[in-house]
Amino acid sequence: MYRDLKSLFAAPLVLAALTPIAAAQTSGPQDTLCVTVKIELQQQVMLTKQGFEARFGVSNGSSSLVEGIDVQLEIWEVGGGDASDRFLGLDLPVLEGDLVDVGGSGILAPGYSGAAEWLIVPTPEAAVGGQATQYEVFGTFTRFEGGALITTALAPVEIRVEPVPALELDYYWQRTVYGDFPLTPAIEEVEPYSIGLIVTNVGDGIAKDVRIATSDLEIVENVNGLVLEPQLIAAELNGGPIQANLDVAFGDIAGGERSIARWLATSSLTGSFIEFETTLQHTTALNGLEIGAVEAVRVHPLVHVLEVGGPDSDPLEDDGRPDFLVDEESTPNPIDPILDIPMTNVPSRLDTSTGASFPVAYATAASVSGVPTTANLNVTVAVDHSAPGWHYLRLEDPAAGGFELQQVVRTGNGTARKSMLVGRSGDISPCWTTVRFEDLEGVRAPNIPDWKRTLVHIVDDVSVAGSYTYTLTYAQTASSVVFDTNSIDRALGGSQTIEFDLGPAFAGAPLLVLGTATGTSPSFPVVLGGASLPLVPDAYTALLLQGPAFLVGGPLGFLDAQGRATRTIALGPLSQLDDTVLHHIFIAFDGSGNAVHVSPAVPLFLHD
Repeated sequence: MYRDLKSLFAAPLVLAALTPIAAAQTSGPQDTLCVTVKIELQQQVMLTKQGFEARFGVSNGSSSLVEGIDVQLEIWEVGGGDASDRFLGLDLPVLEGDLVDVGGSGILAPGYSGAAEWLIVPTPEAAVGGQATQYEVFGTFTRFEGGALITTALAPVEIRVEPVPALELDYYWQRTVYGDFPLTPAIEEVEPYSIGLIVTNVGDGIAKDVRIATSDLEIVENVNGLVLEPQLIAAELNGGPIQANLDVAFGDIAGGERSIARWLATSSLTGSFIEFETTLQHTTALNGLEIGAVEAVRVHPLVHVLEVGGPDSDPLEDDGRPDFLVDEESTPNPIDPILDIPMTNVPSRLDTSTGASFPVAYATAASVSGVPTTANLNVTVAVDHSAPGWHYLRLEDPAAGGFELQQVVRTGNGTARKSMLVGRSGDISPCWTTVRFEDLEGVRAPNIPDWKRTLVHIVDDVSVAGSYTYTLTYAQTASSVVFDTNSIDRALGGSQTIEFDLGPAFAGAPLLVLGTATGTSPSFPVVLGGASLPLVPDAYTALLLQGPAFLVGGPLGFLDAQGRATRTIALGPLSQLDDTVLHHIFIAFDGSGNAVHVSPAVPLFLHD
């Protein structure tokens, strides 16, 4: 006979299936299209856990039958008492060879042999007080040989149980995603979005060799048959390089530590996730033992990913890992000053990579100095922060998309100068710009975007309450048009100035200015030159061709020596009108009358 006990274990443990439900619908106050699909992301969390293998082997070298074979194992804490209830698997032996039972009914004929093997797994309570604990595993082997009852003690073997890990998974999932609008002829740009995950080990032990295997996003319910293509495109770990492999190897995570992954995804259609559900399933691959290392799974609505801290920031230190702005919608969001409806995606909390969370207050710009021009690319924004802490500022882009915002610098109130780089919505940055196509109520058909809107977003932390100045620095873009605003209050009236710039090569070229109050699609073909105009001709188009006084400079003209032209739309109070979006374009012609350049359509939203 022989006895053997050894430490042996490495197996996958937990399957965490995250199931968000998405409504694929265009955004805006006039939405009537609401097609709901269910999208599922399955992720398998794997890690190495401790366990012990006890093996008992027996062979019958006698000439008589061995009957009533019974093997009983016990585990005692060194210096203490029986602690068998702190372990799983003592009653689940795996039998080999000719041995059919070790619970009192086993039989072994002469010349035959067999073995039993136990996979013994400690429960979290086995590491007493969260400390490594010593145990002894021993037992008895009882059987009948020649009618005589014989009991043999199995020699004790000492084992050491380390504290076990306990993982909590916090997912950060962007609520609104942007792709094509399903009811417009044009195909809008698909915008990558983030799915973040913070894995926190709240246990005392080390979570060893943690890995997450990720399948692609999958539509599991699509009653309406909507053609929607969600896709994961890349992943990163702890702020490291972006990788095409969607599986993430976290490595070891010590007790009290956390590790952060981020996946980039796309959606072929614009829509909003309206509900998140999570299910947690533990595998039972360990001889039927139910062992779970994941204790909790939570989902938080994500607004933006950023990286806080740094040498010129208040007080957090930059650890190079992403942090997450969350909109828990615990309080009513502020009212949009133009659309007159509650804003969406306004952050209320910042969850940092260190585990700390901070409330985020909504800030309002007290004043904006003006608009950027080719002569002065800086704009200052004055803001009063009523209290120390984190603040979120959202404002209409002073350049209205005509220039590219490159840097934001904060000064004032006796604090250090703070410089912040600018990204787009999918970039990791404290300042970012978004371009949104708003569907306005009563302007055109529902679910068709009426107004292209550019917003600037700034997230900042201040140590002292008071007045601050944010200097926005712009750069010229390759666009042929720039303009100073894209909205006018109808009750007050106002003006929009548009500068058309093709460069000196087009000096003296004939110019035509057109407009529409209907929209930019479908486009209108022009025979001369084969150009296509991004507007729908209507009564407003005909009105502009008559040279109305509010079109300063008139519809016809020539580019100057630098290849430039400027027009201003100056409107008095128009309170009798409903909300309307006007669009204007510039067309340059060659000497033969062919259209050689058509500008992008410039929007002007007349609102109350």
